[in-house]
Amino acid sequence: MACGAIDSPKLLMLSGIGPAGHLRECGVEVRVDSPGVGSNLQDHPEGVIMWEAKQPMVSSSTQWWEIGIFTHTEPGLDRPDLMFHYGSVPFDLNTYRRGYPTTDNAFCLTPNVTRARSTGTVRLRTRDYRDKPKVDPRYFTHEHDIRVMMYGLRLAREIVAQAPMADWAGAELAPGPQATTDDELFAYIRDTHNTVYHPAGTVRMGAVDDAGSPLDPQLRVKGVTGLRVADASVMPLLTTVNPCITTMMIGEKCADLIRTS
Repeated sequence: MACGAIDSPKLLMLSGIGPAGHLRECGVEVRVDSPGVGSNLQDHPEGVIMWEAKQPMVSSSTQWWEIGIFTHTEPGLDRPDLMFHYGSVPFDLNTYRRGYPTTDNAFCLTPNVTRARSTGTVRLRTRDYRDKPKVDPRYFTHEHDIRVMMYGLRLAREIVAQAPMADWAGAELAPGPQATTDDELFAYIRDTHNTVYHPAGTVRMGAVDDAGSPLDPQLRVKGVTGLRVADASVMPLLTTVNPCITTMMIGEKCADLIRTS
């Protein structure tokens, strides 16, 4: 099975593999009581800080998001806990509809929490396979994620205040220079943050005797035979970078496990 971190738990639950109480509430006969199915949903929550450009931005590009930044928000970490994309275009999908000004000639930085500690859930809406599942990502429900994001917004301002970026930066459009305190910055992030579509962890692998993990170390679904999962849902922890390549590797590894079984 490789349906992704949203639809893999949905399909398992519709098949009777999942949290027993939830399945019964939805009228699904329980085949395997596996409470970890649909839990542990992780993502890379992202904010945006945008400036009007004082000079004309590029008008054509093969990739509008051409720069990435990784950094630490505190000493002693074994990997960066903050990532940025730099965009040479306005990214006003969420800011404009919240009343923030925009322009066609803008650039932005997007602070991103690489190892978010907030986790969410995927649950069935009904037993009808045509119904979309209920997804509750629970972004920024852990203080760590709020702290990292606040650090990222302030670091973005420091970066853009330095040469040569300062020569390009006009007015800060969102959140605007008037937002300076933690409360003001978080109110802005709460209203305008976005996902970068990196859901993972909802059918995580784990030790054979780990009751909370739906999969064993060979990606086999516990409690049934002949079924494995091979997508980002199997990750116990979301990678601190974009998970595309890691997800491809999971598929390759699963193919090897099947061939040698």
